[in-house]
Amino acid sequence: MKSPEKYADAKFAKVAKPVRDAANRMLKSREKGIYLFGEVGCGKTYAVWAMVNSANEKMGHSDHLLRVWNAVELIDRLRDTIDRPFDEFLAELMAYEGILVIDDIGAGKSTEWVNEQFYRIINTRYERKLATVYTSNLPPQELEDALGARAVSRIVESCEVIEMAGGDRRIQG
Repeated sequence: MKSPEKYADAKFAKVAKPVRDAANRMLKSREKGIYLFGEVGCGKTYAVWAMVNSANEKMGHSDHLLRVWNAVELIDRLRDTIDRPFDEFLAELMAYEGILVIDDIGAGKSTEWVNEQFYRIINTRYERKLATVYTSNLPPQELEDALGARAVSRIVESCEVIEMAGGDRRIQG
């Protein structure tokens, strides 16, 4: 997977050591994912793309290893296919065995339909023991208010939960 221009130069070495260590464990085992949370602008998305860039350098550009979706865009894509009798995109997403990254989970408007879609994705990956990376501005307890206890319980059990400290790097420069 190719990084967006903004993150084309994101370097894994610049990512906090606990995140790098968790990412290395995840890339090796492919079972335990990562839940990164912290304030807006603290570097969660940068860390994800640095991970992708590092994997691309080592293994070549491939959607087979890592696939990244912004949570709001993912829901929009699912919404676009809601009236189709067979949702090819959802079927492909559910069959995907690589590491799935859902960036900014909990950022969009929480509705019953949105929560069902995220639960479906989270539960499928949980049951299949497939590594997933989630980033959020919300600690798990607050994400529970947005997505529900069942989804968050599965995320916490299947991921290393890491809080990223620091303020908004975009504003601080």
